[in-house]
Amino acid sequence: MHKLGLVAFLFIVILGLTVRGQSNGGISGVVTDPGKGRIVKARIYIQKKGFRQMLVSDIDGKYEVKLPIGVYKIRVEQDGFVPSKTRRIQIKDEAKVEVDFVLIGIRNDTDHP
Repeated sequence: MHKLGLVAFLFIVILGLTVRGQSNGGISGVVTDPGKGRIVKARIYIQKKGFRQMLVSDIDGKYEVKLPIGVYKIRVEQDGFVPSKTRRIQIKDEAKVEVDFVLIGIRNDTDHP
């Protein structure tokens, strides 16, 4: 019975170190057009090797997500706008990074050259 208690104790210690080692940071920001108009429901794709997440901007064009430390690529899209360029953002231990995006509208008028 003593060995079982020791094994359980070691398991809890190792589990605690593993969970503690997976610190989270975060990314937040606002998606706007060039005139500072907020873009609602813009699709924000966040990825790194072995990880991909999609979220949408809220009614104020804002977004926020917690992420494990690492280097991420971010792409923002919305119908009627040119997609943003992919960006590389490094998330460090428990740090929040603010990343705003400006999307440019696509012109649909036939008189435009």
